[in-house]
Amino acid sequence: MPESIEIDGLDEQAVHFIAREGEMVVGTARLRAIAGQTKGKAERVAVLSRFRGRGIGGRLMDVLEAEARELGLERVILHAQISALEFYLARGYIEEGPRFDEAGIVHQEMWLQIPSPCV
Repeated sequence: MPESIEIDGLDEQAVHFIAREGEMVVGTARLRAIAGQTKGKAERVAVLSRFRGRGIGGRLMDVLEAEARELGLERVILHAQISALEFYLARGYIEEGPRFDEAGIVHQEMWLQIPSPCV
């Protein structure tokens, strides 16, 4: 992604997650609660290509979704690159709306209902 899109001024509003192998950062994600709503947006989910297929993306999403639950969010939304669509579908995310272009890449909006924490 171009730096002009990646640097959006919203980092301070988000909870950030990283995955490491030793001292090397190999994956990242952020969760940004949407003001005035009970949903959050998963953004900047990425794993270095040579580390894909090892479950790192799944673990990042596990902690992101757990954080959403802790924050009292009811839903996580995201804009999935089409190449990652199956990854999110396997996690229970649901497609919503038409596909669209973002930075020259086809994306699909998706959402996941977050179960309430057990009392």
